[in-house]
Amino acid sequence: MVAHKKLLVFLLGISLLLSGCSSPVKKEASHVTLPPAKAVYQAPVGDENRSSVYHVLLYLQNRSSGLLEATAATLSVPSGTHPAQAAIERLLSFTGNDTLKPLSEDASFQLSQETGFEKTGNTLTLNFDASMLSLSPADMLGVFRAITNTACQFGDIKYVNFLIAGLSPGKDLAASLPLGACTAGGGFRNSFAQREDGFINTTASIYYPAALGKGVLCESREVSMDTSELSLMAQSLLDTISSTPLTLSGLPDVPSLNSLLQKHIEVEQASDGRGKVLHLYFLQEFNAAMIEAGIPRSSMMASITLTLTTFLPNVSAIKVNIGEEEVWTLSPTQIKKLSGQTMHFEQGQMSRLVFTPFLLENRTIFLAQGDHLQAVTKATPITANFSARTLFDLLLEGGDSTEIAQGLLSPLPGSIRSSDMVGYALENDVALINLSQDFLDAVNVLPLREAQMCVYSMVNTLCMLPSVNRARFYVLGSQVEQLENGLYFAGEFLYNPQIVK
Repeated sequence: MVAHKKLLVFLLGISLLLSGCSSPVKKEASHVTLPPAKAVYQAPVGDENRSSVYHVLLYLQNRSSGLLEATAATLSVPSGTHPAQAAIERLLSFTGNDTLKPLSEDASFQLSQETGFEKTGNTLTLNFDASMLSLSPADMLGVFRAITNTACQFGDIKYVNFLIAGLSPGKDLAASLPLGACTAGGGFRNSFAQREDGFINTTASIYYPAALGKGVLCESREVSMDTSELSLMAQSLLDTISSTPLTLSGLPDVPSLNSLLQKHIEVEQASDGRGKVLHLYFLQEFNAAMIEAGIPRSSMMASITLTLTTFLPNVSAIKVNIGEEEVWTLSPTQIKKLSGQTMHFEQGQMSRLVFTPFLLENRTIFLAQGDHLQAVTKATPITANFSARTLFDLLLEGGDSTEIAQGLLSPLPGSIRSSDMVGYALENDVALINLSQDFLDAVNVLPLREAQMCVYSMVNTLCMLPSVNRARFYVLGSQVEQLENGLYFAGEFLYNPQIVK
């Protein structure tokens, strides 16, 4: 019996010794990297447009009840395309079945090829071809409900504007009530402009001038109007442009636009017969007020035109007089697509389409501040929304003068260039980044903490894209197991919250 007890004590002691030899599990391991997975991904050569698989819901009208019903669909979506666009296009092509109706059994319509899908912030603007005008107002609203519910299943879309051949169709047959920015919902009763006690209550997309004249940023917000007269609704929108945004920050204060009007806004017929034109007459003091506010004339014209033509029914353009001058040209200097060009407007009519190069979307990047990363918002042209290279370049640029004064710096080594990202692809939810040997050499000599900040600035920034949950790095096509400073570099990286202030 004693011998058995001694043996038990001996074995217990050996067990304790062995357990003491095992490596401790780090608390943060769950978000540092995942173990090396089977090599199912190929390193990208250049910037590749690979496809990802999405399982989505399409909302269509039930043949019996008339209510919206969701049906599942699997989509293969190129990395440069927002999955909402692919879902809407699948919705448009749905021909119906025993349970669900197509969007329309009588008409066929499509998104405009070049300007059909426009996402700015959490607001989506869709532009359909003129064939949609063959629908009755009731059928059109039914189509809008189905599309809105389908689009808003994606977390980065909350509001949807609808245009037909570039014009807002309005809610009623006479196109007198604004449709507003639509939101998803079961009954959908509060998604469109409503008359309550003589007021029109709805949601409007307001395009605010961005800082430094770089363009405009969109914020969709509730508005209330006591009239459906076009000119008075336009004045109400001007008041909203002049108010402080609810969610956007760091923007210049817009002077009171209505106080700068020298007379009431006039409603004219467009020169091509398509819709109405609003003619705004500003005082000469408009110029000085904009200069003092730091808002270039071109950005202010973009703000007014985009806001009014997106919201107001059947308004195709605006015209502007400033004092005795009628605005026929603009010369933007901070808009990348238009820099050095002069914009000319036939008969002074400024349409929504010509100002789409001004559209910006806020993107979050992570800059270094001390021994941590700090989230910073940067306004980028919407054409660059899904470009990892644009985000990489923003990380290289680091902070602006104000951010540098706050200690916000680029976390990437100073020798790194844009060309050191030799390839990028998005496959399913994994961002694949192929880096140069120069990048590896530069990061290898960094202290461990700086190397972590460098790598996770890229990982966390990429994971802010709606389609990215993980990142995998390559160097000249191959994965590197470990950096010389000890940083594990293989496997797949997840967003790391602990390195962020």
